[in-house]
Amino acid sequence: MPKKAPAEVQAYLSKLAGDRRRTINELRNAVLRANSGLMESLNPWGYVTFSTPRARYAFTIVPHETHANLQIFNGASFAGEMPELEGSGKNLRHVKFAYGKPVDRSLVARAVRLSLAV
Repeated sequence: MPKKAPAEVQAYLSKLAGDRRRTINELRNAVLRANSGLMESLNPWGYVTFSTPRARYAFTIVPHETHANLQIFNGASFAGEMPELEGSGKNLRHVKFAYGKPVDRSLVARAVRLSLAV
C-alpha cells in the first residue's frame, strides 16, 4: 500500500471533486507503487510532484478539464520504447488519463521504471 500523502498533498486532494479526485489519487498511488522511494510534494504550481535525490522534478500529475497528465520530465529519453508518451518538447513527455476511467497501473509502472533507469 502506498505511503500516506504529506499534509500539503492531502489538502490538495481534499479540494478535488469526484472523478478528478479519484483519477489523480489512483495515479498518485500507481506512481508510488511503482517506486516507493519517490519523494512526494506539491510543486510551485500546486500540482502533485515526485522527486528523486537526482531530480527535483521526476513526475508531476497535472489536472486538465477532461483528463490528468502524468508528466515525465525525462520522457523524451525513452520515448522510442514507450509509444504511449505524448509531447514534443526537448525533455518532457506525458501520458493522459481520462477522468472516470481506471488508471492503467502497468503503464504507470513501466513509465516510472524506464524514467528512473535513465
